[in-house]
Amino acid sequence: MKGFILRVMTYHGEPKYLGTVPSRPSVSVTTPVPDSDIVNDFDNEVVLDLNNQRAESSYTLDALIDDFQRDYKCKVNYENGGIRVGNSRLYSFDVFEPSWPSSTTAESIASDLKARLFEWVRGYPTGR
Repeated sequence: MKGFILRVMTYHGEPKYLGTVPSRPSVSVTTPVPDSDIVNDFDNEVVLDLNNQRAESSYTLDALIDDFQRDYKCKVNYENGGIRVGNSRLYSFDVFEPSWPSSTTAESIASDLKARLFEWVRGYPTGR
């Protein structure tokens, strides 16, 4: 398979300390995006919007992340370029600050970011 793998990780609960290093339980949601579904590549500056006859959009990945961070009052960390896994590239998005109160809340927030990223990649930068 070629394409992308999107992984979003969120954290929940109170930290447990391993010596002086805090550690929290996490929730991870992952979805593959086949090559045939990719319209917008994270590593390409041109963003197309299929809602607007494939016109270029100014809604970049950074804009999507900024909106998500504002909506949830959190921080998101990700690395450009992804990591090659077989024939695919894995893009990991780490949502932190704050830690969410429960695994259910953490999973819901991870799923929201995953859905936004999935639509962005498929050519619907601001959703359908």
